[in-house]
Amino acid sequence: MAKPICTIVIPVYNQARFLGEALSSAVGQTEQGVEIIVIDNGSNDDAAAVTDRFPRMQYIRQENRGPSGARNRGLAASNAPFVVFLDADDRLMPDAISTGLSHLSTVSQAALAYGAFRKMDVAGAPGTRVLFRPKVWDDDYRALLRVGNFVGMLGTAIFRRSALDAVGGFDEALRLSEDYELFLRLARKFPFVSYPSLVAEYRQHSTSSSANRIKMLHACEAVLDMQAAAGGPGLDIKNDLSAGRRWWRRYYANEIFRAAVARMIAGNDRRAALSDIGSAFAIAPSAPLKALVTAATARTKGLVGLRS
Repeated sequence: MAKPICTIVIPVYNQARFLGEALSSAVGQTEQGVEIIVIDNGSNDDAAAVTDRFPRMQYIRQENRGPSGARNRGLAASNAPFVVFLDADDRLMPDAISTGLSHLSTVSQAALAYGAFRKMDVAGAPGTRVLFRPKVWDDDYRALLRVGNFVGMLGTAIFRRSALDAVGGFDEALRLSEDYELFLRLARKFPFVSYPSLVAEYRQHSTSSSANRIKMLHACEAVLDMQAAAGGPGLDIKNDLSAGRRWWRRYYANEIFRAAVARMIAGNDRRAALSDIGSAFAIAPSAPLKALVTAATARTKGLVGLRS
């Protein structure tokens, strides 16, 4: 292959059962000149055998260095000026790379361009709802502090390699929210580009790290603490950090509450569900209260309630 225009880095750890779908979506890109690198992060299953079924793959096995270490290894092996990081259990839409490159080219200094995604179940059946939070502030760094990770899914972002090199890639000390922390470091130096096209699919299953919402909340709060420590002359972010902590607590309280109510309705482990509802109120009382009011209002109008 001539020098590729974009590298798709796919870290995999004990997810060989999903890897074939990720690789198929990478191979199926409409953009020509795409390089694909699989980083086997010390898996116990046979990711190599799955990779061998596909042509022109670069397969690298290493001892487990966490998700950040795997992505950094793929970045180091990349030969392209643009990079996409696709988790082994997720998928790209066929025009993800071409669409991302087109939008990233509109802002020459941008670190990345990100699009929309939708969730799929463990079997790979996609949902119908497209998820996308557009840029609404000129200052991407302060926006990330105040209103959370608006990029959403890492696989929707196409990165300019030079920007990743400028900030040193992923922080290998982090095992959760490492993408959010990277976005913050990038946003201190470079602008972002957003566009609403559907470019990726995110698989939901019990082994995904986001399933443990309390740990994720603590990880996001830790990332904000890191920003407080980083600071910098002339950079007053105290109010932004306070707003961001409130935002994350409301977000995860709402996620915990809705998941618990869904389990209650389904009759699954009601004692644990009640405990989670209590946790949601303890984290941010306004979030479950708002969900209850919204559901009650919807039901009076004949709409779907907490199951939506």
